[in-house]
Amino acid sequence: MDAAYNKGYSTTIILDNGITAMTGQQDHPEQDIRYKMSRDHDQLRAAARAVGIKHVRKVDPYKVDETMEVIRER
Repeated sequence: MDAAYNKGYSTTIILDNGITAMTGQQDHPEQDIRYKMSRDHDQLRAAARAVGIKHVRKVDPYKVDETMEVIRER
């Protein structure tokens, strides 16, 4: 939000590693298994746009060439 508000020039990469911090994808007692099956990445993109981020791209990090191309574009 600060970068958008201050009209900063940067590339921000958001990594969605699941529900548990650091390594991700671990179950925990409060977790609903449906979470893993229904994560809506559109919410992350909508949040970025809501604070003024104009260029938002979703990439699959396992597609390394595509990911690097998107990073170079920015």
